[in-house]
Amino acid sequence: MISFPTALCRRGVGDAEVAYSDEDLIGCSTVRPPTDDTLTVTVIARVLAAHRGQGFGEEISARGLSRARELGAEVIETVVLSSNEDGLRFALK
Repeated sequence: MISFPTALCRRGVGDAEVAYSDEDLIGCSTVRPPTDDTLTVTVIARVLAAHRGQGFGEEISARGLSRARELGAEVIETVVLSSNEDGLRFALK
C-alpha cells in the first residue's frame, strides 16, 4: 500500500480503475502511459487474495492491456511484488 502523499503525487500519472463484484472490492489496475520515445506502457493489475483464482485478474488485465494498446504501446510492462506468488505465476503465463 502506498501512502496518501505518494498517491497524491502519482495522481494524473496514469489511468486507474477499481473493480467490484456487486459491492465487494475485488482489486484494481493502473495503466501508466509512455513517458518517452519508447512507447512503453506499464499495466499493473491487483486482485485481493480472497478473490484470486476466479478469473478477475484476467478481466482486470485485459482491460489494462486494451487501454495500453489505445495509448499506442509498442512494449507493455508489468510490475508484480516478489512476495505475491499468485501474481508472479499469473504474470508469467
